[in-house]
Amino acid sequence: MASSAYPCTDCVLHETAPTVCIAPHSPSDDPLFAVIGEAPDREGLINGPSLRLLWDELKEYGLHPSQAHVSTVVKCAPPEGYKIKQREVKACSLYLTAELAWLKSETNCKAVLAVGTAAFKALGGAGNITQAQGMAYEYEGFTIVPVLHPYGAIRSPRRMEEFRRAVHRFASLVTGTVEYTESEVALVNALH
Repeated sequence: MASSAYPCTDCVLHETAPTVCIAPHSPSDDPLFAVIGEAPDREGLINGPSLRLLWDELKEYGLHPSQAHVSTVVKCAPPEGYKIKQREVKACSLYLTAELAWLKSETNCKAVLAVGTAAFKALGGAGNITQAQGMAYEYEGFTIVPVLHPYGAIRSPRRMEEFRRAVHRFASLVTGTVEYTESEVALVNALH
């Protein structure tokens, strides 16, 4: 959808966005898990070159796009290199709230992968994503696992290893194949 057809003017992103993605991608009525990123890319997808890395990693553990509800925190594609600001997250928060309500009431989806800092913060995350990456927490009835945006992981071998461990951790929670610490038992029980 072209930004000129989009009636929202609640933040500056509508001025330059070539695409707006109000409708999330949910290939089934009952997705197994959700992936929520920061913003759509310039083509209106959450599947640019760096995010293909995320899907490749998830597929390694048996999780596929066809099983996922895929969305973004911000709905307008930002200019390249633009860092999403809290005011933009707030402007789009009604869409994310509606999506979470649908997932909670109409599906069995219990796990959400929060991709990038804006998604981590919008989904109740506190602190620094590099320290919280891969650590499950509960938010609005979902188990959230934050992961660094793949673009950040690609730039550093150490970050790449942390990213891969976090994705593996998420996949293990979804598939029920992880060994849990006592503090994680309640979250895991909510998933299964």
